[in-house]
Amino acid sequence: MKSFIKKTKPEEEDLPKDDLIRFKSFIDYSSSPFFQSTLDGELLYVNQAFAKVLSYFSKSDLLEFNLKEDLFSDIKLWKNFLEHLKKKKRVENVEIQLLSKLKKVISINVDVRLVVNKGGKVSYFEGIVAKRQIVNPIQTSNKELEHELEELRKKEKSATSQANKANYTKNVKSQYLANMTHEIKTPINSIVGFLTLIEQKLFDSEEELQDFAHNARISADSLLEIINNILDISQIEAGKVDLDEVKFNLPLEVEKAKAVALPAGGNSKVKISTTISNKITSDLVGDPVRYRQVLINILTNSVKYTEEGNIDIVVEVDKVEDSSVSLKTTIKDTGIGIPKEQLSLLFKPYTQVKTKKWNKKDGSGLGLMICKEIVKLMDGEIIIKSKQGKGTIVQFTTLFKTTNGLLSDDQLLEKDNSQEEVNNKLLIPQNGDDEIADEEVVNSSDFIEETRSDIKRILLVEDNPISQQVELKLLKQSGYIVEAVSNGYDAIEAVKTKRFHLVLMDVEMSEMDGLESTKQIRALEPPISNIPIIAVTAHSSMKDREKCLTSGMNDYIAKPININFMRMIIDHWLLREVKI
Repeated sequence: MKSFIKKTKPEEEDLPKDDLIRFKSFIDYSSSPFFQSTLDGELLYVNQAFAKVLSYFSKSDLLEFNLKEDLFSDIKLWKNFLEHLKKKKRVENVEIQLLSKLKKVISINVDVRLVVNKGGKVSYFEGIVAKRQIVNPIQTSNKELEHELEELRKKEKSATSQANKANYTKNVKSQYLANMTHEIKTPINSIVGFLTLIEQKLFDSEEELQDFAHNARISADSLLEIINNILDISQIEAGKVDLDEVKFNLPLEVEKAKAVALPAGGNSKVKISTTISNKITSDLVGDPVRYRQVLINILTNSVKYTEEGNIDIVVEVDKVEDSSVSLKTTIKDTGIGIPKEQLSLLFKPYTQVKTKKWNKKDGSGLGLMICKEIVKLMDGEIIIKSKQGKGTIVQFTTLFKTTNGLLSDDQLLEKDNSQEEVNNKLLIPQNGDDEIADEEVVNSSDFIEETRSDIKRILLVEDNPISQQVELKLLKQSGYIVEAVSNGYDAIEAVKTKRFHLVLMDVEMSEMDGLESTKQIRALEPPISNIPIIAVTAHSSMKDREKCLTSGMNDYIAKPININFMRMIIDHWLLREVKI
């Protein structure tokens, strides 16, 4: 039994332990309201019956208050009561007025006695309630009191429900994290296993080698998804997700999302079509990275669970208010669909929806929860409709600010909506599609004569030798002419030669980091100072992106590198003409 006696009384030391326990048990469950208090008003003990007199559901709640300062209706009444008690040592049927939890004045008659220790010094006083009534009943009817008591019971029930819910979430989360240990180890085991087979040349043909490499990359993508989702959900639960407000081009962000979601190599049997409303005639202001994150997450799921068929992306204007616009983005696929009984689980935290046919591709169970929270931050909502064997439709809304306004309905009728069908091909913005300031324009004719204007040379700045080797191979395989240096000092010297049209700049480097290197390049004489510089870094938060752009970089690519996305960003900047 849990005792609510806060201090041991001197005379209790003389009682045998068993007798003391029986005494406390008797008082705890007695129907007679009983209390003990110091002369300063500190409540030492109350039983449940006394708590009920003052409308408290728990005696532990009542012990948080001071009898003198919090419960007596008037400090003068306390002083009179205490003086009378000290004088008489024991009083019977004396009236005192206390405040209930409902802040109503309760008049009670009590029998009270002072308790002294062996030295004859007063330790505390204790008493029982003989009679009670509510003062000024005209102001508070029985119905009103019953109503307020019912409200208190509802709040108590709600608090209990929330505590149970929190406890359930904690248990589910603990189980989920335990599962994640397994989920993380599984792709790591596959990656190490396949790379070991490749390293020891334990393959029978080039096809089998390619299959090993492909499976290792799939496992690496799975591991990355789990890690990113865990980091994102940690930020969301800590309330540390802030939305940025920058000017961005919506069609370009959609293409970036497609570049990440589409498998490399162009071998997919899935066709992706994009339809963007012609009402969106200007750049928007908001957080393009978070919008793209939601779109990538949903689109990746569509690609993952659609072996062949179509995926349609439709972005249309949902609502226009003053200088803001609500966009509705719809992703429709012809994949395997989701069983009806599992649809309700999709947005639940730490819940994985398992599919029998595609179990090897099941995700971490956090992706859609993250999407829901991000969309909620962007003043929107997300819904999912699906039919097993037919496909899935995911629709979400997001609110952005506008720059130059939208087309009117009359103007819209004069223009045809454009739909672009894509089969694993990237749509690269052509010159003039995304205007930039004159000082940012690079003209290849200003390069030295040995560099032909139709050949674009890239400088890769990467201090990690393994990462440098991988990135060089990927870039050269994509058709770029690339040279690499390993530190910021060499990067500055390299751009001075005018041999390069673009710089891929690592941010974290030991000797001189990419931010400082970029600042020093921008401090050089034009036209060299205007060369496009793209950050390539494992730091992927909006604050990190802002640091890169503030230092003078033009764009940002997060590691690990998705080659489709990297090609798109590189071509986007190479197709601009810059005066160097």
